[in-house]
Amino acid sequence: IPPSPQSGTGPNVPPSGPNANPPALPQGPAGRPSTTQPPPIERQSPRQSSPPPLTTPPPPAAPGIPGVQAVAASGAITVTVTAPPAGGLVTSYTLTVNPGGTRTLTAPATISIPVAGCATATATATATGPGGKSASSATAEAMGCIPPSPVRNLASTDLSHDDPAYRSDGNIYPGVISETTWDPPADSGGGTLDYMITVHYDLGAADETYIQSTTSFRIGRRGANPVNGISVAARNAAGTGKGVTGPIP
Repeated sequence: IPPSPQSGTGPNVPPSGPNANPPALPQGPAGRPSTTQPPPIERQSPRQSSPPPLTTPPPPAAPGIPGVQAVAASGAITVTVTAPPAGGLVTSYTLTVNPGGTRTLTAPATISIPVAGCATATATATATGPGGKSASSATAEAMGCIPPSPVRNLASTDLSHDDPAYRSDGNIYPGVISETTWDPPADSGGGTLDYMITVHYDLGAADETYIQSTTSFRIGRRGANPVNGISVAARNAAGTGKGVTGPIP
């Protein structure tokens, strides 16, 4: 019988078989088992799409062409500027009148432009805004005067003598010589005035017309065709005003 091993003697044989001890865990500091975890799995974020490229906004549109109308007035023209029917924002209008100069308007408007001597004036306009300046409008034109108003205070006086100096044709006629006077019209219309005098005869005789710049007129009766009335109308370059008729004494 083999002798029993004694404590502290003989070789140290590790156990084997199913009851053998499991392999030792990695040792951490101070002999404790290590608690180090395996590295985390890197997760990739979903790929984001790139932002659209920046675009430069288009420049503001230029204003459209404004409208212009011109109407004759007494000693002036009346000009109306209207907004363009299309185009960009408008901040001001430039109105050019010849003769008359240039004016700046902040909005569509109607204005009066003085014009001397019944001259014909022209007008054009442009519109300005953030998008620039428009092309010029079509040219409008008007005469700077209108026909005068009627003469005032028409009256005839019986002179009762036969002085040929008072007759329109220098001849002596029996009968009454009359003098007709009047005052200029309240509105000359803006131009230089003269007067158209029409003498009306009885018994079917043709009327006679005279033109003069003074405000009195003398005439005698025409034999068998006596004068039965006289008309006076003021006129200028724009036309003839309404006539005023009065009797002859």
